[in-house]
Amino acid sequence: MRTFSKFALAFLLTFAAPLAGACGDDGLEPLPPLPTFDAAPAAPPDAGACDPLAQDCTNGKCSLDLTQVANTSTWGATCRAQTGTVVIGTTCARVSDGAAGVGKDNCAAGGYCTAIGDLGGDTSPASRVCRSFCLASSSCSKDQTCFALTTGLLPRDVGICVNTCTILGTGTCTTGAWCAFTTNIENGSAGQCQTAGPAAIGATCDTSTACVQGSICITTTPAGGGDPTNACREICDVVAGDAGPTHACPANSTCRALSSGPTDWGICSPN
Repeated sequence: MRTFSKFALAFLLTFAAPLAGACGDDGLEPLPPLPTFDAAPAAPPDAGACDPLAQDCTNGKCSLDLTQVANTSTWGATCRAQTGTVVIGTTCARVSDGAAGVGKDNCAAGGYCTAIGDLGGDTSPASRVCRSFCLASSSCSKDQTCFALTTGLLPRDVGICVNTCTILGTGTCTTGAWCAFTTNIENGSAGQCQTAGPAAIGATCDTSTACVQGSICITTTPAGGGDPTNACREICDVVAGDAGPTHACPANSTCRALSSGPTDWGICSPN
């Protein structure tokens, strides 16, 4: 029997990666740079750190920034000049792509420009809208969840309110996207629309959209040692209801919870 020491979402899985929003397509493969937009003159922002929820900058707005050095990424929140007045839920743009563009957008104070949460699973710059910062899903509107955006931000991590869907359900996602699971700020499961790729179950992968519908890209490390590998695995119910699991694993495989993330959904691991 083959066993694994841990199961973890692949680093580039769109909705759980700490770098979501850092790249040209908000967490997947880089896309061509987004054109810059003209910003109206604004008063110099305050110096030092700030709170995106409290919006405690005297001038401008408080938003996020991301510093990337080699394989290390550090989130921060700083005051910056107000460069736009785009309201929550409206199409927006960033000054530049890459880490330098995180938080540097034309959203009004309290908004963050991202494609995370698009119902068509589109993570390109064209699908970016202003999302509101949050600390709990209860503060988001109906049919939304608070997605944990930052990692290691002091004094507290923050999230953004994004659209959600019924995991492996139908009727919410658009343009052929399907509803996979992700983890919200409460470490619970939440549905997120994403596109499907051509990689079959068991095939190697490097992004969430590389796998066929109903499966996600998972990094596994053999219990006996060896290099981690990425492969597409089916998602399944870890906890079955009274009538049994709604999404059971096929024969010769077992539904296993991830080492981090929601406890009610997992992946099918070969026995």
